[in-house]
Amino acid sequence: MTRAETAAAKPAKSERDQLKDFTRNLNRRGKALLKEAREHAGEYVARSLDATKELAYGKTLADLEERLVQKGVDPSKVVIARVQSPDDAEML
Repeated sequence: MTRAETAAAKPAKSERDQLKDFTRNLNRRGKALLKEAREHAGEYVARSLDATKELAYGKTLADLEERLVQKGVDPSKVVIARVQSPDDAEML
């Protein structure tokens, strides 16, 4: 059985399990997220649904969507967030 066949045979994860995976993976990336905050503060980021990678950044939501489409990524299949500055009081 190929990897693709094995993956297709697995039952889909529930939304709750997907959210747990996203949160766990995001929490594991603390240092990378701090670097992201320094480099992309005020921009929008599109992350994979499991939060293992950043797919694109954009100054506006329209810019971000355009970059995703250029990469062949469906904007409805990502998690979009605004990158805050590490100095932002809301991050404390």
